[in-house]
Amino acid sequence: MILTQYASSLAEVYAAAKVAAWKHDYESECYLNNYIGEKKPKLPSGRNTPVLWFRGHEKSWWNLEPSLLRERFSATSFEPAEKWSPNYEQSKLQESYRLQYISARAYHIISDKPANNIEWQEILQHYWVSTRLMDWTENLNIALLFALEPFIANPEDDTFKVKRIEAEPTIWIFNPALSNAKLYDIISNDEDAICDAVRVFFGGAEQNEDKVIKTAREIRNYLHSNRDSIFDAHEFRGSNLVSLSRLAELRASAGANLLQMLKTAEFNPFFFLLLRFYNDGIKLFRELPPLAMIHPYHSQRIAAQKGAFTLFTFPKSDNGNEKITPMNLYPGWDNCLCKIRLTDPQAISDELVRIGFSREDIYPELEVFGKEAERRQIGR
Repeated sequence: MILTQYASSLAEVYAAAKVAAWKHDYESECYLNNYIGEKKPKLPSGRNTPVLWFRGHEKSWWNLEPSLLRERFSATSFEPAEKWSPNYEQSKLQESYRLQYISARAYHIISDKPANNIEWQEILQHYWVSTRLMDWTENLNIALLFALEPFIANPEDDTFKVKRIEAEPTIWIFNPALSNAKLYDIISNDEDAICDAVRVFFGGAEQNEDKVIKTAREIRNYLHSNRDSIFDAHEFRGSNLVSLSRLAELRASAGANLLQMLKTAEFNPFFFLLLRFYNDGIKLFRELPPLAMIHPYHSQRIAAQKGAFTLFTFPKSDNGNEKITPMNLYPGWDNCLCKIRLTDPQAISDELVRIGFSREDIYPELEVFGKEAERRQIGR
């Protein structure tokens, strides 16, 4: 069960976050020590606090799932009974069309050009285009601004008036390193998925299936034997967070030598699998949990928000059941997440504003600065 705490003041929010940090640290040690056979986890110490990410929701019942893979109404009806979940082909096509449109129409106004598709996804995400990415922040106060935005924005704005009535603000706290360790264990034990990933080297022909299986088993054995060096329990403080963007560049530079580099581990096989499952989006027959990753900052907005991401795979293909499981409902992921319900959102919002926070901190654009000047009635 996911730990849920309640806070009615900023001090209580920070206290709850400390409890969550302790819990995540203890859970991380338990998980890793269990893997390496130690019976007693070490108690957390202050200097070893794990890296935590935060996400603010206006409503407590919202799931942790990316916009592209949420249920949608069908094109022919707006009745709830007609809701549908896009399958693998539909989701991949939707992502491709969006990427093509933005990269073609907005290329000339993007000063820091993305180097590959996964970097374009970040551009899309932060300009309200649906993607497989889900935003997190490394800063608790930024998450609070998102959760409490209706209470911080102009009180006379009718849209925010309605949102304030309906709001149940919530902060999610996530341990990305522990989540990636669990993901590693799932992938390293899934020979079928590894076969799907390496089949690209052998043309997919049946006569090459023995080579596919042999290569997949070599990779699986490497992952098993090198697990401790990648997830050392004594260095488990966010050091396993990857950048798919950088890995995509390294893979491209490997060219025709990639298979040989995988066999010698010159290119880490785990990184190759992450690229195949999450960047290339190959068709999978089992659902994988999201990948926690860091990313280049391509805009002032994502830099101001101290952004980080979880990236979901496309829906699995198995008996027509292709719905993605939200992070908060994924089996075995309870100890990667905590939740803080904000029971007096207006009071917490007022405290945030008093210590100098505003919407300008999450949307550092001229339009927002203008609206903030009006909200504060500057010059009146």
